[in-house]
Amino acid sequence: MKVLLFNTLYYPNIVGGAERSTQLIAETLLKKGFDVIVICTSKKDQIDIVNGVKVYYVYIPNIFWRYEAKNQSTIKRIVWRLFDYHNFYTKNKISRILKKEKPDVCHTNNIAGFSTTLWAIINKMKIPLVHTIRDYYSICANSKMIHNGRSSKNQKFLCKMYTYNKKSASRHVNAVTGVSKYILETHIKNGYFSHVKLQTYIYNPIEKINMDFVKDKNHNLVFGYFGLISSVKGVELLLDSFKKIKHQGVKLLLAGNENEPNYIKGLKKKFSDNRVEFVGFVKAEDFFKKVDVLIHPTIWHEPFARSIIESFSYKVPVIASYKGGNIEAVESNKTGFLFRTNIELITYINYFIENRHIIEKMKENCIKKANRLLVNDIVNQYINVYNSVT
Repeated sequence: MKVLLFNTLYYPNIVGGAERSTQLIAETLLKKGFDVIVICTSKKDQIDIVNGVKVYYVYIPNIFWRYEAKNQSTIKRIVWRLFDYHNFYTKNKISRILKKEKPDVCHTNNIAGFSTTLWAIINKMKIPLVHTIRDYYSICANSKMIHNGRSSKNQKFLCKMYTYNKKSASRHVNAVTGVSKYILETHIKNGYFSHVKLQTYIYNPIEKINMDFVKDKNHNLVFGYFGLISSVKGVELLLDSFKKIKHQGVKLLLAGNENEPNYIKGLKKKFSDNRVEFVGFVKAEDFFKKVDVLIHPTIWHEPFARSIIESFSYKVPVIASYKGGNIEAVESNKTGFLFRTNIELITYINYFIENRHIIEKMKENCIKKANRLLVNDIVNQYINVYNSVT
């Protein structure tokens, strides 16, 4: 079977979990004997081979490339969305590749930059189409369901107007999966993919369980944050809460790139605390060997955070906000805790400080959870979906 995967970005242009998950799926399909092609957006047209996978990097004209979105002004972002509402340039470029490659099934993931024009093209060519929902691109103008700094479970009126064509285009999909039950149900509830008979959720995969992983022996208890340093990720909530922790024998490490220039500089000034350290972008292994407990304080309904499941693969429990896919990822009292307010977050931080032995008890549950998310099993679930539409 020849599978053609679409994602807005692909290696080496990685900004989040969608790119890592799509790459894992593509390379695992290849190992299982599938003929695998990837198409992603780029600043120029080129073809490359990445770990055996043929990748088309395609230039889809707009006022900026999606990878560079964080550096754009609000006005430019609005104009970008208007172009992306129905990007006519997608048709000719993608049609030529589809005619050349003749895939048995197309599997779309994040499609911002291609626009939902992509679905219509695939449908017109009568190629079976599977779509995986990884964000809120189809139902929200900002793709995050964040309005005035607050997360929302329901579409706002303007978003309904802006995304009307996307709801209509969802009829072209033959099978739909969500990376969490939460994000799938959110789309179904808002009228998307209503005609699709196969609706299921398949969690993001992890590559391996790090059983031989050796942690640093910390005298102080170390809490950590791993991901984009951004307000929507709840970093300010975390720093404000941590500042209220009275224990001095603890540390907080924050790893990741900042969302906008000088953002970290502003955070250091606002939340000055000598127990807090920003370590920049680091490899997961280098980060988790120093950390006892991960904190994932996102304020938006994040679909299914890779940092949480990666944490489990390193035997590190998690304190996460009661939002989106976090509710499915973290099992309270087993692999960590879920908090609804900053007071609860402070309570759980103090609980781990005062009951350090709980971390050791939770490690086995973390590994059990990670075992259920290994990429081989996750890809087998996708293969079952492919088989159902071909």
